[in-house]
Amino acid sequence: MKELNVPSDLLEPPLLDGKEQSLIEDYLQLIIKKLDEWSANLLKTELADFTKREEPPEIDNDGLYGAQGAVILFQMVNQQVDLATESGQGAILARVVSE
Repeated sequence: MKELNVPSDLLEPPLLDGKEQSLIEDYLQLIIKKLDEWSANLLKTELADFTKREEPPEIDNDGLYGAQGAVILFQMVNQQVDLATESGQGAILARVVSE
């Protein structure tokens, strides 16, 4: 609690009580599970929209077809990478990126 200028002997019992790694692992497992879930839902939605063909596929400036789902997927991944970077824990960033 250096930021708050509170002596560590006043912090009894310790907030995490040495379980920081367990908390990090739980967080990583949750993020991996959620990214898998979000990706599957996104793919299901994109596939359903494509097969219905209620609207023509998106075409970019180069005349190439695209899907909004790809943009959303990269936004989701970038958000998780940003959060992992802000945590200051290199292991979290490495695991989020590798998954």
